[in-house]
Amino acid sequence: MQLLTPQWLLCLNHTTEVLENQAVLINQDLIQAIGPREEMLLAHPGAERVDLPGQALMPGLINCHTHAAMNLLRGAADDLALHDWLQTRIWPLEGELADAEFVYDGTVLAAAEMLQGGITTFNDMYFYPDQVVQAALDVGSRVFAGITVIEFPTRYAAEAKQYIELGIAARDKFKLEPTVHWTIAPHAPYTVSDDTFRHMAMLAEELDLPVHCHLHETASEVSDAESRDANGRLPGLNNSV
Repeated sequence: MQLLTPQWLLCLNHTTEVLENQAVLINQDLIQAIGPREEMLLAHPGAERVDLPGQALMPGLINCHTHAAMNLLRGAADDLALHDWLQTRIWPLEGELADAEFVYDGTVLAAAEMLQGGITTFNDMYFYPDQVVQAALDVGSRVFAGITVIEFPTRYAAEAKQYIELGIAARDKFKLEPTVHWTIAPHAPYTVSDDTFRHMAMLAEELDLPVHCHLHETASEVSDAESRDANGRLPGLNNSV
C-alpha cells in the first residue's frame, strides 16, 4: 500500500474546492481511502509514505481528440489550409511511412509525452488501432481507440469494409482489457460517403459505442459539404494516398 500526501488535493467532484493536508491511500492500483493526513498516517502505519510537497494531486486529464502516432510527423508541414496540408504533405507521408511499426512507435512516444503532462486518457483516431492499444497498454495509459474508416487506400486497408473488419477484429482482441475502450470513427464527411456513415451509425448503435469524427473543422467545410457528389466526396479533392 502507498499513502500519497500532496500539498493540495483536487477531487473534482462537482465542486471547485481545493483541499489541503489530505492523504490518499492506494492499494493494488485502486484508491482505497481519502482523508485528513494525520488521521490517515495513524490508521495506516505500514503504508509506504509518498510525500508530494508543493504538488497538487488530481484525476488525470483527458485528451479528447488525438492521432497520437502523427507526432512522428511533427513539423512536417505548417501554415497551410487544411486540404492543402492533407493532400500535399500529410497523406503522401502517411502513404509512405504509416505502417504498423510507425503507429506503435509514434503512439508510445505520444502517450509518454501525455503522461508527463498529466494526461492519463486519450481518444485516438488512426490506422492500426491494435498498435495504438498495445502502445497505450505498454506505457500505462487509458485509451479510447477508434474503429477508423477513411475511404481511400492506405497501408492499413483498401476500402471501407476492410477498415471496419480490421477495427472490429482489434476490438475483439482487446475486449477484456479494462483500460481499453472503443469508438466508431468515420474520419470526416469529406472522406467518408453517406452510405458508409449510415452503416457506421448502425454499428455504433449495435455495439453501443460512441462516435468520434471530424466535423466543421474549417469555415469552408460547411459550404463544401453542400457540393459533395453522391459518394460524399468533394469535387476536385484527391481522396487518395
